[in-house]
Amino acid sequence: MPSLTWRLLPTLPYLLFFILSHTPLRAEQVLQDDFEGPAGSLLEWTAQTGQRWLPQEATWNRHSLQIAPKFGQARSRGVGYFGPGPRQWSGNVVDLGKTLQSGTILFGVDLKHGLGVTESCASLESSDGVEGITLIWAGRRLKCGGNTWRGEIDMGIAEGNVRVEVVLRLAAQPSQSTATLRYIQLDNPSNQGSVHLGQPQHSDRNQSGSFEFTRVAIHVLKGGDTQFGFDRLSLEDNLQHVPELVAPPLARKYLFLDDRVIAQKTNAILQLGEVTKAKENPLFIEEHPWEARFDNLYPNVLYDPQESLYKIWYFTWTYDPATTDVPRDQRQPGTYMKIRESSDRGLKEGLGYATSQDGLHWKKPLMKVSPWKGEPSNLVAQPCHGAGILLDHRERDPQRRYKMLLKGQGMAARFSANGIHWGPYVSLPEIDAAGDTHNNALWSPELKRYVGFTRLWREGIRVVGRTESRDFIYWTKAVPVLSDQRETQPYSMPVIRYANLYLGFPAILRANEDRTHTELAWSPDTRTWYRIKRNTPLIPNAPTRGAYDWGTVYASFPIIRDNEIRIYYGGGNGQHLDWRDGSLCLATLRPDGFAGYESANPSRNCVLTTTPVIVAGNLTLSADTEAAGAITVSLLDEHGHQVLESIPLSGHLVNQQVTWKNDARFESWLGKKAQFRFEGKLAKLYAFEL
Repeated sequence: MPSLTWRLLPTLPYLLFFILSHTPLRAEQVLQDDFEGPAGSLLEWTAQTGQRWLPQEATWNRHSLQIAPKFGQARSRGVGYFGPGPRQWSGNVVDLGKTLQSGTILFGVDLKHGLGVTESCASLESSDGVEGITLIWAGRRLKCGGNTWRGEIDMGIAEGNVRVEVVLRLAAQPSQSTATLRYIQLDNPSNQGSVHLGQPQHSDRNQSGSFEFTRVAIHVLKGGDTQFGFDRLSLEDNLQHVPELVAPPLARKYLFLDDRVIAQKTNAILQLGEVTKAKENPLFIEEHPWEARFDNLYPNVLYDPQESLYKIWYFTWTYDPATTDVPRDQRQPGTYMKIRESSDRGLKEGLGYATSQDGLHWKKPLMKVSPWKGEPSNLVAQPCHGAGILLDHRERDPQRRYKMLLKGQGMAARFSANGIHWGPYVSLPEIDAAGDTHNNALWSPELKRYVGFTRLWREGIRVVGRTESRDFIYWTKAVPVLSDQRETQPYSMPVIRYANLYLGFPAILRANEDRTHTELAWSPDTRTWYRIKRNTPLIPNAPTRGAYDWGTVYASFPIIRDNEIRIYYGGGNGQHLDWRDGSLCLATLRPDGFAGYESANPSRNCVLTTTPVIVAGNLTLSADTEAAGAITVSLLDEHGHQVLESIPLSGHLVNQQVTWKNDARFESWLGKKAQFRFEGKLAKLYAFEL
């Protein structure tokens, strides 16, 4: 049995499990346990097959979990999967201590953070060291030993304090084993359910599914926590069963810029939000010998909550013959490209790295990761063109926590544990794109795919291309999703997912002026894009020639904070194809302030009526009013009749709760659909949450 089972075993970076014993508890008690307790340990042990397990200890509480670094198994004879080299055991095994003819195995996933045993596995061995079982959850398939359950067991998208578990009841005959998916909302335990997943579709040929194990529970911490843990609990077989698995309505944010949520508008015009450029701009400039020319910078700025640190990866020419070899006093306007193209030395490129505690004051650490002329530098990759960096919080493999999409010898990907030391290039020829721009990617929970954005060329015009992948390794052929005329070409487009839609920040090359600005676009699905106020900048160029961002503006993907939205961008003080100095700059927006509706005729009120939406909680609003302005909200029934009217709101509103006149019972609408009418006087409406 073991050989086939262990061949199925994928990499398991973090999965803890323990023998269940003691007093049986109800299912909801198991799910809501706080994981307080003494340290658990796995003693060094050698099975009859010759396998030897290293001592292992884990300590945990409500706030943290610590795992000994030697988690795993030593290389030895017997069942097991080993990679190349010593101590490459890909999982861990627990001696169950006793043998039963059947058992119940339970494991779960924290849907809020995408943690748990998704795309991973647990491995158990019976007390005689002979029989074993491997549990593998891989999206839509569940493998148990050599048996596979198939079907729609994909748990989909969920938010809030949600737990899903799969319960396996293992029988001596594999075909008689069953699997059940169970759901519970932690802050509302009465909302729970289960779905029967059926029996194995087929059995392993060598009957390795003849399992002999006790009951074992494997799960992760729940709710808002993100740590792993394991229990010393016992489950009864008579688990509570609710026939239909129904999730409650979850509050969600709606941006008014999303046409899908607007049923009717009167005297309303959608306007871009007003950015404020930081007084500290430029935040950093070209200062090292290897920073010959930032060019477009192609900044990737993110905030790492684990390290409480802002980080940036940016593009720089490390050698540019027109800049490196030509003194400033000899640079004649309009001659830059002629000098560069006449040189036979060519361009050299690199990826710079810097950090900041406040996002305003940056440090460029000098390291030996990617030296420049044998000396330390803040470069982390050479060569490297147009790299987009993704910090992937859902990634289970710590070596792939950071992902890079770039132009190498064609499109390529790289992976890193810390964003500094990067693994080898993985060629992605199937994308079939030029990629000579700021490439970037994100995870789409709706599509359950990574989606990448790169550059295509069509008849000599720049076009934004889209590609997608399940694993960041195998991608689809890039297809055009955003294009324009020769005079206004989309140069690059970083993308984020926000408020259940996708926002893009295309840099638009105004070819006649040879300058670029950044606009705002949105998409419901990453495929179809709508530009808001086409050819109108969200981040405009400075009006004064020679100012730090007069010539070019290339945005990073925004960072959403409680009190503001930060959009870092690469600024250039000259034209796109001329001499210029580059720098990192910052523009900010008010919360939810990407774009909002205001009165087309200021003398009359702006009125927006939504499509029917589910009332999942209190209504909150993000908007601005002038001193004499106000906003009134009405709740409409299915016939469009006003049922409730709010107390007027005014001022700078950020997720401001709407209160209703006459102490009306808004709670009676929870779980139902309703329309809302927003009427604004001297106001700008950005978003509401419900």
